Order: sequence, then C-alpha cells, then structure tokens
Amino acid sequence: MRYALSSDSWLAPDEAARILGLSYHQLNRAIASRWVRVVRLPSGHRRISRADVERLLADGLLDPPRRSGAAPNGVAQ
Repeated sequence: MRYALSSDSWLAPDEAARILGLSYHQLNRAIASRWVRVVRLPSGHRRISRADVERLLADGLLDPPRRSGAAPNGVAQ
C-alpha cells in the first residue's frame, strides 16, 4: 500500500507520543497492540498519521494496554 507522505499529515513516533502525553515506550506498546497504526518508510523509520493521533485525542483513548501484572502506575505488583 502506498501513502503520500507530506510532513503535515504524518508524525514521527516521538512527536506523536509527546502530543498524546505518552512515553515513547507506551506508544510502542500501543503500536504493538495495534491501537496505533504506523507506516514504515523505505528507510525503516515509522510514521503515524496525524489524523489517527487526533482521533485518539478526541476519543480519549490514551491509556495503552499494560503488561499483565503491572499496577496502573507501571510498578510491578
């Protein structure tokens, strides 16, 4: 699948994480759980649709899945 990548409509993962109020690692877990879709560039870098980030903000879906056995603050129980 091909996408037209303009700098306005796609975000680097660190930028998307900052906008969503997540750590880079939380965003990676959300990507692995398919909460957030990514496009991989030929260089191997990933980009996230700005529209998806805005949708997540609007829907309030900012709590990515946690590892089992982790408390809400991320400390193991």
